[in-house]
Amino acid sequence: MRSLTHWNKFLLRVLISVTLSLGPALVFGATVLTGTAPYSIAVNSVTNKIYVANYSSQNVTVIDGATNATTTVVAGSYPDALAVNPVTNKIYVANYGSQTVTVIDGASNATTTVPTPGSGFAVAVNTNTNKIYVATSCQCPGDSVTVIDGNSNSTTTVAVGTGAFSVAVNPVTNKIYVGDLYSHDVTVIDGSTNATTAVSVGSSYPWALAVNSVTNKIYAAMVNSNTITIIDGASNTTTTVAAGSGPSSVGVNSVTNKIYVPSDFDNTVTIIDGATNTTSTLKTINCGLNAVAVDSVTNKIYVPGTCYQLLIVIDGSSGAMTASRTGSGSLAVALNPVTNKVYVANRDSNNVTVTNGARVTTSTSLTSSPNPSHSGQAVTFTAQVSSTGPVPTGKVKFLDGTTGIGTPKLIGGVAKLTKSTLAVGTHHITAQYLGDVNSAKSTSTVLDQVVQ
Repeated sequence: MRSLTHWNKFLLRVLISVTLSLGPALVFGATVLTGTAPYSIAVNSVTNKIYVANYSSQNVTVIDGATNATTTVVAGSYPDALAVNPVTNKIYVANYGSQTVTVIDGASNATTTVPTPGSGFAVAVNTNTNKIYVATSCQCPGDSVTVIDGNSNSTTTVAVGTGAFSVAVNPVTNKIYVGDLYSHDVTVIDGSTNATTAVSVGSSYPWALAVNSVTNKIYAAMVNSNTITIIDGASNTTTTVAAGSGPSSVGVNSVTNKIYVPSDFDNTVTIIDGATNTTSTLKTINCGLNAVAVDSVTNKIYVPGTCYQLLIVIDGSSGAMTASRTGSGSLAVALNPVTNKVYVANRDSNNVTVTNGARVTTSTSLTSSPNPSHSGQAVTFTAQVSSTGPVPTGKVKFLDGTTGIGTPKLIGGVAKLTKSTLAVGTHHITAQYLGDVNSAKSTSTVLDQVVQ
């Protein structure tokens, strides 16, 4: 999602200085140079490629996630939004200036140009139907969504409200949601028929949208009224909850049913409990919060800001916050849940910050059998590694004092080591989990193995 400054509608930002316990020291990620003014970013987690729309240099930087090597692909005029279809390995770039969509073949980087009837502001993909939805606007009556058939690149135009600015897809129900700023509604498109229904949001501007496809709820950030409108996808009825000042983006964790709404003007993130619609607020040290990415695997939330070159990392379980450094003018964030890498597009420094994602905390327990044992008898040591995230993988190193005695792999979070050569006496055994891409390292308490 682009910053509020994209339309120059808000001319004053009040910068509030607040304090935050940062936990670990600030760290700097790798920096990858891009074109000029990177505005939007998306990840193909299947190919481990990252795509960056460079607004002023009118091209797309393709980053190889394994090496951070880059390739430049020519786009249309002022590319400002893009989306990836990981199933077909196609990338769709909305070009604001040339009123086109550049379709990039992810395998070859060859491009195709698809015309649209207006300037593209947002793109969303339904991977189930291979349809691409581009919110196009002239900021006047007659705005539309261009529907691109991913197989043929043929297009259909669907009329929506005025000021079409954001779009989101529910692939389960095949419904598409379009935020219409100036008609103050959300247009619901039936993906099967292209029939539309307008859901009124009062006098508010629906700036950003996100869908929880599990609960069939849609969340719209109302930038001028400091609220979130929640649409029930089954009935199109709405509920309104309060947010911070200038809510600018929405992120959903469909596993925990929590919704995260950064606000541009008061440095806060509003957390909505999707089950009850109750809210809580986190105050950050950053400002200009205008984007969010949620990792449902690790339950971490990433929020960049334009002011202090910081990426705020929120632990979804505890609400604890840490931070890492980014470049200048961070406008967009995306993550690869497979590699646990986070990518922040920095408009003013013309680069992307690559950061290793925060890993979930683990705990390692250690048991042995039999204990005590006899000289020459086989003893099996069992390490159990637990976490609040995915089942830990990787290896566990067993130590007798400071001497390594084996490093077996985890299977289902359990690693076992059998030894029959322990000398008579007491052995101080520990198990060190070595971590994986999502899970942090941990060490067991000392187990005294007595050999008689």
